[in-house]
Amino acid sequence: MQSLSLRLGVSSIAICAALALPLHAQSTVAEKLTDRCSVQVVIKNPYADNANIDPSDVLLDRKGNLGTVGSAMEAGHYVKGNSGGETGFSAVISPVPVNGDRYFRWYCGTTAERSRCPSGAKGIKARLGKDRLFETVCLK
Repeated sequence: MQSLSLRLGVSSIAICAALALPLHAQSTVAEKLTDRCSVQVVIKNPYADNANIDPSDVLLDRKGNLGTVGSAMEAGHYVKGNSGGETGFSAVISPVPVNGDRYFRWYCGTTAERSRCPSGAKGIKARLGKDRLFETVCLK
């Protein structure tokens, strides 16, 4: 099992336009992406190639024990898992925090991963599910 490096880079804190927003009913699914991750997931917001947890990132906490890190994050960016380690789709990141190739960066523990939404995606929502499921939905 991997553990997450809990470094909050004060010098790297940035207020950015991409915020975690409540899910809107009018959003439609462009594509559903699935992966496996048995620990917490950090979605980098904006895209970055570092494992620091910044306040604007989205942290999906499967174990529910990162409360002090979660409390340092912006409102709505820390999602604590239930007793089964699952979270709901409680936040949307809009616009999608991508690099020039439309990939968005996420970390499974300390392992860097990236996924790509189809062209024209307006946002993403993500959740942790049973059996190590990590599910991302690209919204148009």
